[in-house]
Amino acid sequence: QIYARITNSKIGSDMQGLDKKFVGIEKIYKEVAM
Repeated sequence: QIYARITNSKIGSDMQGLDKKFVGIEKIYKEVAM
């Protein structure tokens, strides 16, 4: 159970990292579009 919880928290932090990357890519696209 503890192992599953660690895996879930790792997946959660990975997803947050992906969200930040996508936000950065979006900002670049908006700057290029302007």
